[in-house]
Amino acid sequence: MAFVVQHRLFGRERMQLAVGNVFLARQHLGLHRLGHLAAKVAHADHAVPDTTPHAAAGPGAVQYGLGACGVVAAPLVGDSNDPVTVRTLVCDGVRYLYLVNREGYPVRAMIHFQKEKGPAVELASGKKFKLSPIREIRLAPYELRSFTLPATTDIVRHTNSIPGDIEQALMARTEKALQQVQHLQSRNLALPVGTEQLLPKIREAMNKKRYAWLRHALDSYAMRMCAALAEEIK
Repeated sequence: MAFVVQHRLFGRERMQLAVGNVFLARQHLGLHRLGHLAAKVAHADHAVPDTTPHAAAGPGAVQYGLGACGVVAAPLVGDSNDPVTVRTLVCDGVRYLYLVNREGYPVRAMIHFQKEKGPAVELASGKKFKLSPIREIRLAPYELRSFTLPATTDIVRHTNSIPGDIEQALMARTEKALQQVQHLQSRNLALPVGTEQLLPKIREAMNKKRYAWLRHALDSYAMRMCAALAEEIK
């Protein structure tokens, strides 16, 4: 598990230290504690050591942040970072590609390349693999993976897929949540603040398969209150 990009400000010794820090973080932290850290890295251009109260959970939080310090600002690939964020940049004649799984379930990312030449190298292991127009990269829960590629290789877009049982469970949960809101509306009950604004966004997320956003929306205060109210008036 590695999330490191070598940059002119980050020498190879720093890169190796960062790889070690991210590895140690996984040993110290449970998956549920890695979630908020992976989200920070996915949304930001770089990460810093965690100094929030979460760091009190153990040294893994700080090590995770130190490992992510090797990441530099880079453009997103494609128009979606849900549930996997993909970034790339060219530095000193080398293209770097890194991916972050923001969710607590495995994800398959399909990366679409153009002008693919030469091997790709995974920074954590040094393993090489041949490039093809479409390459599948599997990410474990909250995993971060980094690769080097020839600078001339273009990364066009990426698509993601999650395990079918997880997708079905998430969609079933969403349908139930929407039915609970409809039940409250049929009784002319006031909805919790923010519910009406969330509903169209939830339906859009379902259609676009924005799994991470959808899960967070279902865990929001408004939707949890709707579920509790619907249970009370059964």
